[in-house]
Amino acid sequence: MKSDLVVIGAGIAGLVAANRAAELGLRVVVLEKGTEDRYLCNSRYTGGACHIGIRSLTRPVEEVMDTIRSETDGFVEDALVTMLATEAPRAVDWLRRQGIRFMKAGPRDWQDTVLAPPALPQPGLNWEGRGGDTLLRTLGAALEKRGGSIHRGVRARELMMEDGRCVGLRAERNGETLMIEARGVVIADGGFQGDPELVRAHVSPVPEAVRQRGAGTGGGDGLRMAAAAGAA
Repeated sequence: MKSDLVVIGAGIAGLVAANRAAELGLRVVVLEKGTEDRYLCNSRYTGGACHIGIRSLTRPVEEVMDTIRSETDGFVEDALVTMLATEAPRAVDWLRRQGIRFMKAGPRDWQDTVLAPPALPQPGLNWEGRGGDTLLRTLGAALEKRGGSIHRGVRARELMMEDGRCVGLRAERNGETLMIEARGVVIADGGFQGDPELVRAHVSPVPEAVRQRGAGTGGGDGLRMAAAAGAA
């Protein structure tokens, strides 16, 4: 298979990257290891509130930048602070243009950009038809209209490197090896919260004691592939 861009993971990060690339004229392939039509991922479970530091992301840019610096004790580099403060509102506007609906879900300012329909305020996994579920289905349909494709049941395994440059990846589907040539690869596979050993190495010496909010589907494949290719 050949493509301009391969995206690993069909959550919000992967589908936003894929749609934007397709919007700019690239041929895009998205790989999702989940097999179901409504595959589980962190984005499917989201409460849907878009904010920065529990404050509205639509405040004046300087205020948002001050929030990031104060909430992180100055840890974040200035270039990233500026990018987050200026690009976050633009990202929300772009999502609206894709048909994603937002609503004001409460009196606090950080509740002014919440995915609709909002998450239900009750215990349990009540995600079907809620904001995250609707967002993924909307972005998936938009990508297909733009000529992109989502391949479910495919697990990315290894980046293909040539003279220090990524030229595609190797993946698996039902025991079959797939080789996908591409000009670029975006890794958006949900992290590593589903792998106890990686959690032990990077987060906590007792991963079994960590309560998780996500779907637990991030198995660290992207982290391992990037490290094997030489990423810091």
